[in-house]
Amino acid sequence: MVGALIKIERLKQNLKLEALARGICSTSHLSRIENGKVQVSDDIKCLLEARLGVGLIEEKQQKYVDITDIENRYAQAINFRDGASAAKLTCEISEMLTEHTFNFHTRIDLELLALRMKFVIRNNKDVLQVLSTYFEMQQELTPVQNFRIYQMQGMALYTNGQFKDCLEAYAKATLQMERLQLSSFERADLAFAQAVAFVANEDPYNALEQSRTALHYFQSIMAIRRVVECHIICGIAHKKNGQTLKALDMFKFAEQICLQNGLESFLGIVHQNIGDVFSEIRETEIAISHFKKAMNYKEKPLELMYTILSLIVEYERIKEYENASHWLEKGYYLLPKLSRKKREYYETHFNVYQALCGEDIQQLEKALKTAVGVFSKRRNEAEWKDYAKRLAKFYVDKRMYKKAVYYYELILDRSGIK
Repeated sequence: MVGALIKIERLKQNLKLEALARGICSTSHLSRIENGKVQVSDDIKCLLEARLGVGLIEEKQQKYVDITDIENRYAQAINFRDGASAAKLTCEISEMLTEHTFNFHTRIDLELLALRMKFVIRNNKDVLQVLSTYFEMQQELTPVQNFRIYQMQGMALYTNGQFKDCLEAYAKATLQMERLQLSSFERADLAFAQAVAFVANEDPYNALEQSRTALHYFQSIMAIRRVVECHIICGIAHKKNGQTLKALDMFKFAEQICLQNGLESFLGIVHQNIGDVFSEIRETEIAISHFKKAMNYKEKPLELMYTILSLIVEYERIKEYENASHWLEKGYYLLPKLSRKKREYYETHFNVYQALCGEDIQQLEKALKTAVGVFSKRRNEAEWKDYAKRLAKFYVDKRMYKKAVYYYELILDRSGIK
């Protein structure tokens, strides 16, 4: 499949047909070569090789590799969240692709396995751009390869915060999966990814179903880190369903597994979620104690920021403004270390609570209006509705009823209630 190899190299180098064909052959002839409709002559092949900077070796000269061993190592790295093994395997695949030439489908298999490793080593910023190359040649790919590109597309979209688009990609991966005899590993890996996306998209029922599917497999192979992750997702789904006791059971079990297996890196998110549950049932003191425990296990600014905001909310709720101001100061200090979008998100929250703690009426009105605008524009439904309700109540307390009615009507209108 020399034509397919030409096509993938052209797409990787972001060359149009016209640019590659110029001075070598007609664009239509190159298109027929790429699509396997005509054989490429030796003269044209040499010219294309020179322009692409690669060798297009004939099939008889291609290297054979047993992909099964590589796929087993690939699965092991993903199942056990083994970043070191993933990095090593990525390097080995890169060397193989550089030093040898493989047939078209083996080459694609190796490239996709290496691309999936980027998520394990958390270096996946360019994945969507790389995947665009494969989407342009889907007809030449095998069903398994198409399954993998859809799953990775979903994972990359999730990382970008595009949760609905992410679920659409996972739905396409699921359609591919239903036609294939995939391994239990690939099915569980997709199920877990879907569970995470369903939670983010406020669909706890499907999140529970998918996380339980994944949990069964990860328990069977004793992949402890993945087991903890599944329990956390189940707990969050129960929490979103209002099933407080079931949520606490899941988080407590996850905590127990972490303590027994030395997985302290998970304890920050576990205590955060336990604190969130107690916050929802207005057990403020218990919530605060867990949020403070969560702080002990977090280092990254973004992770710390979420817990700092939780502490600010709890202290303001019980009118302990001095403590709330203490955490506000820490939060403002960390803001410059966040991305622009995250900085806007947290700064908007902080400005509201700063006005509340300072009991500054004018500043509070301004901060609430800004919050409604920012979160409405960002489509953060829960946040903008919460602040719109606060603003409406603010106006009711000031006997500014027309303004209060405006925001109540806005909430009803945006909720589809006439």
